[in-house]
Amino acid sequence: PYAGRAVGSRVVNTVGAGIVPSIVSTSKRAKTQVAEMIKDHLESTAIDFDGNTNLYGLQAMAERARSERGEAIILRHIPKSTEMSKKGLKVPLQLRVLEGDYLDHRKHGWSGDHYIFMGVEFDDSGTRVAYWLFDDHPNSVERHRRGAMTSRRVPASEVIHYYHVLRPGQVRGIPDGTPVIMTAWDLAEYEDARLMREKIAA
Repeated sequence: PYAGRAVGSRVVNTVGAGIVPSIVSTSKRAKTQVAEMIKDHLESTAIDFDGNTNLYGLQAMAERARSERGEAIILRHIPKSTEMSKKGLKVPLQLRVLEGDYLDHRKHGWSGDHYIFMGVEFDDSGTRVAYWLFDDHPNSVERHRRGAMTSRRVPASEVIHYYHVLRPGQVRGIPDGTPVIMTAWDLAEYEDARLMREKIAA
């Protein structure tokens, strides 16, 4: 419960009700058009590839995943014209938030002149050029139905790898609770033991 509350507080303090985009333009007409676009697209479930929440909900999901898992993967999806009409989209842009588990940590080593470290691909200059991602969560029912896990290469230009960089050269994220996980576990066991003691005494 303490860890859950800490994560919730982190999300509220970071994102709150949502980080709202600001419109910078000298044209009143342009401001009006962009404001309508924000309302119709970003503030509706149209922006979400999975169709569950709006831009501010995606922000909260990304921050919660980063806090709990250490990192979040945010994918940019540009729908085709036929897909836009089918989904009723006015703007050709959708976002999808994934947990860091989607990164294929088995992808490790040299691939030509590129080096892959735990699913993150670098070119010979050390620049991130791609991410190797699973189509389904490694522990999902869909993944087990399909059998062997396979990942696909996604260009880095289509990905936001959201995590806190705590040391030079860090490639993957670290959960916020890592330093206190054993203490939290001991505290939970202590509370259970104390509760059992009181029950026996009663």
